[in-house]
Amino acid sequence: MKMKKIVFYFSIFAAIALNSCNKENESDILPPDAPSILTGDYEIIANGSWEAEDQVYVWHGGSKGFVDDGKFTLLDPSTSTFKGTLAESLVSGTEYNWYVVSPSAEGSPASCTIPVSEKSQYGKIKAIAGENAPSVNMLSLVAFAKVNIKNTTNQAIIFNSASLSCGNPVFGKMCVDFTDEKVKYIDCPAASQSVLISETESRLPAGETMTFTIAVKPFTANEEVLKLELDNFELTYALNEISFEAGKTVDVNYEINAPDVPEIEEGTVLAASGTASPVADDLIQDWMAFQLTTGVYEYVYRGWLNQGTFFCFGKNNESIKYVFSATDNGAEFGEQGGESAMTITEALSEPSTYNKWTVTKEGYYEIVLDCYTSKLKATYLCDAASVFSKIEVEKLYLNVKYNDQEQFGIRADQMIEMEKTGNGVFKAKVSVPEDKISGQFRCQMDLGGHSLPVILPSDSDKSVAECDGGLAKTPFVLTMNGTTNFWLHTDTPGHSYVITVDLKQGLIWANCDQPSIEASDILLSGPAIGYDWGNFAHMKKTDNQSVFEFEVEISGKDEMFTIHLDGEQRSLIPFSGGNEVLSLGENKFKYRDAAADCGWFVPNIPAGKYKLTVNLQDYTLTVTKVN
Repeated sequence: MKMKKIVFYFSIFAAIALNSCNKENESDILPPDAPSILTGDYEIIANGSWEAEDQVYVWHGGSKGFVDDGKFTLLDPSTSTFKGTLAESLVSGTEYNWYVVSPSAEGSPASCTIPVSEKSQYGKIKAIAGENAPSVNMLSLVAFAKVNIKNTTNQAIIFNSASLSCGNPVFGKMCVDFTDEKVKYIDCPAASQSVLISETESRLPAGETMTFTIAVKPFTANEEVLKLELDNFELTYALNEISFEAGKTVDVNYEINAPDVPEIEEGTVLAASGTASPVADDLIQDWMAFQLTTGVYEYVYRGWLNQGTFFCFGKNNESIKYVFSATDNGAEFGEQGGESAMTITEALSEPSTYNKWTVTKEGYYEIVLDCYTSKLKATYLCDAASVFSKIEVEKLYLNVKYNDQEQFGIRADQMIEMEKTGNGVFKAKVSVPEDKISGQFRCQMDLGGHSLPVILPSDSDKSVAECDGGLAKTPFVLTMNGTTNFWLHTDTPGHSYVITVDLKQGLIWANCDQPSIEASDILLSGPAIGYDWGNFAHMKKTDNQSVFEFEVEISGKDEMFTIHLDGEQRSLIPFSGGNEVLSLGENKFKYRDAAADCGWFVPNIPAGKYKLTVNLQDYTLTVTKVN
């Protein structure tokens, strides 16, 4: 291997030259056979498996002790070559001991502190002449625990965090001395817990095994346990005179067994009902929905609860199959939250006979049903006035009814999801299909797994049929009753609205979403403009491709005319959807992708010559008098 070094040869001639420049004393001149001195950039070989930018920590030692050369960075992975800078010069002909540790270190080889990781290793080589680059074989400083987790249940297990802990501090950092023939592990502050996964969802299918390999400080276990925590699971592995030796791997096996509770069938809907529920006390039709969170054994509800009582149940095919009730009747919680033992039974009797939980303070809650430990845990989040400042709403849904028949249910996962366009701002388009005659809609929030209605502050339905004004920006309030307060949507089938909800400002509004209209020919027909039915006048297209004009004599009689596009199969009709009296100035129209016989009457316009202007972008029919 080629070693970069700066070598200074001091000859008599060089000494004379230096003397002439620096006026040094001749007694300071080295003899011609003086040894070479090496300093500056230096390279060593640390044989092992490395990745780009890896580093090792280097010391060299001699008769005067250890010299800290600091970090050397990997220069060539194929040859395990590292490059760094010597902290003290080397002299050729002099022998040095070299000590190398990975990945970083504090102290000296006699008392070195390093992290416990899969790359924690060391190397040493003694009596290497200064002019020779050291080549060190690296050895592991840590043992390895191969953690095998087997799911013996018949359901997938989902978890977001995993940690391993031991009574013996074997994680974190360790202190070692490897200046002698055998490595010594010295007592120093270390950790007794190691995080395997944090906030990363992992899924362990039924019958399969997941494996983690983790580095530990070498030790001999004596009647200790390695405790594994996976979210709401806590598993233990007994250690009895097992040696974790440096460089070797020990298998640690865990099994997740099915809990001693009734098996919850796949497809079961978990819900709750009662006077505390924000919906009516109807077990089949109205209930709070729980969402599966960390696995098949844990469900969560985040939303509003009234003062009152509730119990939980699981239903499949619209029938109650399981009931989750308070072990002790009268278990309650409020702003302080709470935890209660839970009994899970198959529903063999009427739900009213089961024990219920009591809510003592209304507000937003997080309710967790932990079926593995058979516990219910409650956390009070905030009151209604604080919901938008304390809870970030990530999803908002539209719930739509047509012809008074509800198209979507109350559960959030059956809603039309709105698009989030800003901080607390959501938009969606809603329309009445062609085969329906009317429609209604409402909005519901998803607060971490459940929806709540967002309604107008009126007991009556609110119309949004007037598209020229739409639904103006209107404050809304929250209600816990998800079955009322739909906004009426009575426009022509096929028409659409853009609904906008601003949760931060507490406003909702709706604008008419008119389709884009293109036409090459606009035709007028009717006796009001002097044309018999079936005879058409063709409007003139202007330089603006969306604007058409036509000058015509209007009779002023109580007669009508109609407007069609490119023939009679598309129509522009009065905004009301029926016949309408024409006015001077702007008249709003709307588009119908079908033939229509409704149009404008002209009894209030004096007979005379007028210009009719149709603007397909503004949806206006403008009437002006021609002088």
